[in-house]
Amino acid sequence: MKLKLIQTGGFIGKTKVAEADLTKHEGILQDHVAELFNQDPQPVPQNKIRDKEQLFLEFNGKVLPLYQLELNPQLAKLIADLNGQLCFKK
Repeated sequence: MKLKLIQTGGFIGKTKVAEADLTKHEGILQDHVAELFNQDPQPVPQNKIRDKEQLFLEFNGKVLPLYQLELNPQLAKLIADLNGQLCFKK
């Protein structure tokens, strides 16, 4: 069960990625992530702004914009940790 943080946009327009293995985290975090990704997605506005960085989460092949998700404290901490680990996608 991998959770991936994806950053798109930015000045050079390259994607950065960091991921975490959720099996190494508490069950409450795993349940929260599964619940978030089982909900019907909200429409994503198509107001693309050049060079604007945007963050997304990917879980089980489903990608959702980070701003749409309600984060519990454990997920917020994990995302902060992942944000510090972002590296360019190969």
